[in-house]
Amino acid sequence: MICIQAATRHDHVAVVTGLYLATFNIGSACGSTLSDATLTRTLVSKLMDTLPEPYHNNRSFAEGIRSSPAYFTERYPIGTPVRDSMISSYRHVHGLLVNTSLGLCAVLILFSLCIHNTELVDRQSHPDAETDDMYEGIVYEDQGWVAKLLNWLRI
Repeated sequence: MICIQAATRHDHVAVVTGLYLATFNIGSACGSTLSDATLTRTLVSKLMDTLPEPYHNNRSFAEGIRSSPAYFTERYPIGTPVRDSMISSYRHVHGLLVNTSLGLCAVLILFSLCIHNTELVDRQSHPDAETDDMYEGIVYEDQGWVAKLLNWLRI
């Protein structure tokens, strides 16, 4: 957010900050929706496949576990076949969620490499904000692989 505000003229800071925060909230809502959809669609079918008899392929029992897992964890202690099925099903679904999250974070990291190295000045706004002159003459002190990549890309 600081890079966005530093690269914007003072009269546009409020609008740009508002757009950034709105985008952040939209992304958070999309992530919550994706995780809930994955949990809802995958967990019940995985539970139905792994639950022992007489609960095998019993959709209402699997939906009950999904909707109130605390009740079932109290009723079926660790070591019982139902609890083992719950543990393996939740482990599978959370593995899917972690892999999805890591994939999306990798995309965000790639996008973050495209952000300009904005010079922070003592003034309220950079004098050359919102122009190409703002990024001319930037010398990267760190000559690590990221700085070399940015210099090569001319960002």
